[in-house]
Amino acid sequence: RRADLEGIRTRTDEISAQIAEVRAGALPTVELPTVALALGGAEHAPQALDEALRAAQPPVLGRVADDRLLLDLRTILPADLPDLARALANL
Repeated sequence: RRADLEGIRTRTDEISAQIAEVRAGALPTVELPTVALALGGAEHAPQALDEALRAAQPPVLGRVADDRLLLDLRTILPADLPDLARALANL
């Protein structure tokens, strides 16, 4: 798992505190504190990164905010780390 984390770290521009919104179910306005991997910026358009990661197998879903692609760590299970590291390495 350490190798997976190192691979993810090398492709991540920043790890930042975020607020996620539930936006569904009985509590659609609830906000949840989370941490996200932030990708993109001047060198890599976040929309292009988003498209590439969505095309990965398995797909990696993020959200674009403030000209960055954010991958919410609250939604990534430890078992998903190898797939995430592989998808990021293939960017």
